[in-house]
Amino acid sequence: MTQLHLWANRKGGVGKTTLGVNVAAQTNRSILGIPGTPAARLDRSPAVLVASIDKQHSVGFWVRQIEGRGAETPFDYAAIDDAGQLPALRTFGHDHAFIDSAGNLEEPLLHAALEECDDVLIPMDCTALSIEPTIDTVEIVKAAGKPFVIILNNWTPGDPSEARYFADFARGQGWPLCPAMVRHYKLHARGALEGVTVLDYKENRIARNAAADITNLCQSLGYGKAI
Repeated sequence: MTQLHLWANRKGGVGKTTLGVNVAAQTNRSILGIPGTPAARLDRSPAVLVASIDKQHSVGFWVRQIEGRGAETPFDYAAIDDAGQLPALRTFGHDHAFIDSAGNLEEPLLHAALEECDDVLIPMDCTALSIEPTIDTVEIVKAAGKPFVIILNNWTPGDPSEARYFADFARGQGWPLCPAMVRHYKLHARGALEGVTVLDYKENRIARNAAADITNLCQSLGYGKAI
């Protein structure tokens, strides 16, 4: 049975799309145990699907950028414009399907996805302005009765006190907190424009650190196997 995960937060720019695409790519590679291209899997299509309910369909732009440089996208992609399409995400034989959403908590399609999903992944970047939107998001998710986890994102490398502050805040709210936290790297921010995922990062210290954060996040969430 496909596990359906919804990325959500009222605040824009917290990493819903960036984390969603990279977690999907890494999870697909982890499950397949190979660098991760659809052509390399002989028994079925990729093990992971990314679906977008964001009207801007930012994931679709990212996929087009990947294809534009002649590469294969390491997950399947679907643009969802109608709530009736959501149940079908479980029927394609993927291990995981990740739903990327916009920040509007009043959007009917978001509420339909919240009703359909198994759990909710709530990125929270390490800035003061992310606190209230995250509180609002958690309240919506709690009202729906869905399990969720807070993922701290974009903390400054070399400043662990920043991550500790927001981790303590999340724990103080009684929120479940993912033990793996993702640092701010330009590699992640440039991924959509350059048409690359974490699987394509070059071999250097910064790239290894950036990729390790995504790998650790996937393992902490229980997606796939360790590489």
